[in-house]
Amino acid sequence: MLNKQNRLLIQTLPPKAFKIIHLPSIIVRFYNDQTERPRFGIVVSKKIFKTAVLRNYYRRLAYSILRGLIPSFKSGSYLIFIKQQISKEELLKDLTKIKL
Repeated sequence: MLNKQNRLLIQTLPPKAFKIIHLPSIIVRFYNDQTERPRFGIVVSKKIFKTAVLRNYYRRLAYSILRGLIPSFKSGSYLIFIKQQISKEELLKDLTKIKL
């Protein structure tokens, strides 16, 4: 899990005013709000992973990868949607490609 300062509360995001980045296995919405640190939220759809066990596994996997990459992100809010089943290496590769 990420530190509380780096977690994103999805309810606090504005409905519009974001930039979308499409990658092979993830979609990233970047909100350029005035935060001190980058904040992250992970969304795993029930359409892709039917069981809560798999959804939580991929969410935790993404958070564990992001924990090491936080210094490379600029401040703002990142909402990451996982859109297909992928391996840990592919997820790491896609998360490191996020550059704004």
